[in-house]
Amino acid sequence: MTRVLAAIAAILLGPSAASAQVVGPCGDRVDVTQIVEPWETRTRSFAENAIRIFEVYVDPHVAQGAFLGVLHPDPRDDGIATNRACTTVMSERTSNGMVAEVYVEDATASYDPARGLTLSVPVRILGGDSDTRDEFVFTVNQATGEVLPLAD
Repeated sequence: MTRVLAAIAAILLGPSAASAQVVGPCGDRVDVTQIVEPWETRTRSFAENAIRIFEVYVDPHVAQGAFLGVLHPDPRDDGIATNRACTTVMSERTSNGMVAEVYVEDATASYDPARGLTLSVPVRILGGDSDTRDEFVFTVNQATGEVLPLAD
């Protein structure tokens, strides 16, 4: 029921509603040489530097070749708290998941002990004749290592 209501809201509210996003492991998708510079404005840390977000631009020859990367704690069974994981956040509104630009410097965060850190990161999506400002909204749970799209 929640998904149906979210889909209806997205249709009624149009592009200004929060974008649907998908998260997954970085795997071979991220190469550190693809992190957009200057790093001072294209990366940002939260939660006492435990969580870092960054814009990755994988193909400079296309207008829409960016996505968001997230470095975050990944507590594993070995109990080592310094384990880190890399997760990508990509758009479901584009065929390849890429966006035109990620506005890391405009990201906002709020903390809820039950969920973790919720991040809202503005993005720009190109589509046909439109140039739409949207946002990725997701939570990072440091205790579990999960990064989840925010469910309405």
